[in-house]
Amino acid sequence: MQIGRDYHNVEHNFLGVALYGEQHNSLPLITVIIYCYVARALGLRAAPCSFPMHVHALVRPPRGYNLDGDPLDADGEDPAMYMDPFRSDEEVPLNNLKGQLRLVSHQFTDAEVEGFLLESNARDITLRCARNIFNSQRSMEAPLEDVDKYNAMYGAAWASVLVRKRVGMQPFEDVALLMQAFLENSTYDVGLIERYILPLCVGIPDYNRYMNECRAVRLSDEMKKPGRYRSGKNAVVKYKVGQVFQHQRYGYIAVITGWDPECSSSELWIRQMGVDRLPQGRQQPFYHVL
Repeated sequence: MQIGRDYHNVEHNFLGVALYGEQHNSLPLITVIIYCYVARALGLRAAPCSFPMHVHALVRPPRGYNLDGDPLDADGEDPAMYMDPFRSDEEVPLNNLKGQLRLVSHQFTDAEVEGFLLESNARDITLRCARNIFNSQRSMEAPLEDVDKYNAMYGAAWASVLVRKRVGMQPFEDVALLMQAFLENSTYDVGLIERYILPLCVGIPDYNRYMNECRAVRLSDEMKKPGRYRSGKNAVVKYKVGQVFQHQRYGYIAVITGWDPECSSSELWIRQMGVDRLPQGRQQPFYHVL
């Protein structure tokens, strides 16, 4: 990671930034995932391990060989080594990892301690990445790359809730984050919230509140809104509702569904999106697109 960067900056959570960004900034989890793919391409068996304090890579040679590339005896143990590519190119001694676990072993059972030295599964990696993105919301440092801080958190909340639901874990804390983001800037997802999220909340204290919030969104959608025209004080709005366009920078094709003569989003969203760093800041037309 580039010296001086905030560790919790949201951009550090993405493979694309680490691979293609000018500074290649990344968190340990992203670094380890890239490292493991390189190791696999070289014929090794590699995966992130479940060590709780810092993400490491668990690397094994091809089956039937030791770490020096020599054939194993018929009863030889499957060898493994631990690497920390975020910090070093040297092997991490297993005793060092066990020593760190012993310092906090009062929090875990013996089976859990041993499990922390095994490969992580996709569920644990997803939840760990989501937690990192949640933690990034407290960073006030602007991303160097084109990373949408709001959508990163919203996507992480959806991923975390659905993964927890699938494996029978309680998703309630992450549901609260998801609902907050939904109400702030993604109310068009009300159908998804009603279908996938509200059934998870039956029986919890916030269920009625979430139901009422979704109902309020539906009622707002049903209200006929007064027409606005691109004239007078709105003459700065160049493009009209229904116009299809291709984004000049990102290349996507979309249709304009609404507009504002200046930014009308919340102050939090404005700060997170860096609106004030634009040439005309918030005092310019903003378009709603699909």
